[in-house]
Amino acid sequence: MPSVELIECEKVAYINGMKEYLKQLKSMEQSQAKKISLENLKKSKIIGENGEFTEHYEYMRMSVQKR
Repeated sequence: MPSVELIECEKVAYINGMKEYLKQLKSMEQSQAKKISLENLKKSKIIGENGEFTEHYEYMRMSVQKR
């Protein structure tokens, strides 16, 4: 089982990576940033080819809206 320190280190690296990704998106033209974001959401299987949430994320969205 990984140590707490290793988990924290991975979490910090992930957060820093996301900050850099968002910084890069903000520096792009809006249309280009939207295109790249859409591609990444599809690769992550958060949305499908039709632009709708995949089943898992649609269920999560509905659960959050009920709260």
